[in-house]
Amino acid sequence: MHQPHEPRPISTRALLSVLLLGCLSLAARAQAAPKVVVSIAPLDSLVAAVMEGVGRPDLLVPPGASHHTYTLRPSDMRSLYDADLIIWIGRPLERFLIRPLAALDQTTARMAVTQMPGIKLLPVRQGGVWSSMDNTRATQAIDPHLWLGPNNASVIVRQVAASLASVDAANAKRYRSNANRTLRRLRALDTALKRKLEPIKHVPYVVFHDAYHYFERRYGLHAVGAITIDPDLSPGARRILQIRELIAAQHVRCVFREPPFEPALVQTVLENSNARRGVLDPIGTDIPPGPDGYFKLMNRLADSLVKCLDQR
Repeated sequence: MHQPHEPRPISTRALLSVLLLGCLSLAARAQAAPKVVVSIAPLDSLVAAVMEGVGRPDLLVPPGASHHTYTLRPSDMRSLYDADLIIWIGRPLERFLIRPLAALDQTTARMAVTQMPGIKLLPVRQGGVWSSMDNTRATQAIDPHLWLGPNNASVIVRQVAASLASVDAANAKRYRSNANRTLRRLRALDTALKRKLEPIKHVPYVVFHDAYHYFERRYGLHAVGAITIDPDLSPGARRILQIRELIAAQHVRCVFREPPFEPALVQTVLENSNARRGVLDPIGTDIPPGPDGYFKLMNRLADSLVKCLDQR
């Protein structure tokens, strides 16, 4: 009767290969980048700069979408549940995230930039052309567009590097190195923007909504009002008349609209006016995600202001 073959013993070389592959697999898992979820593009860019060479954060609000109207998709919710670290600006800005974050396991690490030590917060501007009886929504006490201040961007980079090092100690050295390089870039950017914007510091202009307070405060710019208090609400006739009177009285040189909002409202405001038209984008709507995005955003803001306001 035919006897079944005995299984061949595994050779020492084969056994060592299996063990080596297993160790490599474990090491790869140990070195895998943490899953980081970021709310909006400017913040994503700063986080991506710190994570460069290790991994990429997941951006919730994609290019072209607005955080004012964004609704989380099922894939976004999965990203939040799987995240090792969630980074957002905070309650004044991304209202769509408040309830989903509250529903997450409290062990999920999260960072609200508005609560970071060292962040300089400015109040929402009130009174005169910065407020209106047409606005029925209560204004927030804090202006949430804090990333437009380069000093705040530096604080974000430092805090993100520290938090990433705490959840991913294996790559802590890389995070610190990336953060230091990004901080040097931010200092150079700040110096270049000061020089570029100096000739237009005292030229009056009107913005679509009051999103640029941090940028204007840093570089001494002269915004005199905003068309709308809340971009989710259309201004009434009284508000439009108020802005028209402001343009004439202050000799406003330029009125800026914002993507993705329709330009028709700016056209209405500019009727019978010699003021120019420009575009400002506080988010960088069409800038591809990545470590360079923040720098492109800030330079584009400065270039748009100079192009519209400088008469030399």
